[in-house]
Amino acid sequence: MSVGIVGDILESDTAAGLNTIRTHHERAHTLALDSAIAAVVLGKRLNLPTDRLQALATGTILHDIGLSLLDPEFIEAEEMDLSGDDFERYRAHPVLGYKILRNRFAIDMQPAQIAYQHHERQDGTG
Repeated sequence: MSVGIVGDILESDTAAGLNTIRTHHERAHTLALDSAIAAVVLGKRLNLPTDRLQALATGTILHDIGLSLLDPEFIEAEEMDLSGDDFERYRAHPVLGYKILRNRFAIDMQPAQIAYQHHERQDGTG
């Protein structure tokens, strides 16, 4: 069932966003799919309704879409190898992703919030 929900999402507009991620970075593409399956499995354990599971899958699939606006060299570099302005540009990808999802896709705010908060730590930093 979890893979079915992710599969349904991939047949929608979300697939275009995932393809954008894949074009820029294969590892982010794989992470997006793995994250979506894990999130939906967890959501099912929490008895989330199907519409929330679909929004959760959409958000986790597209959480790194902000990377598509960055130079591919930034994406390939390890985060720790970046310094100064490069590091700040990389750190902006959750905000960029939020803006893309909020403005471009006809989806509710949950997927955009997932993109925005996907590096946030429990203490609010990140």
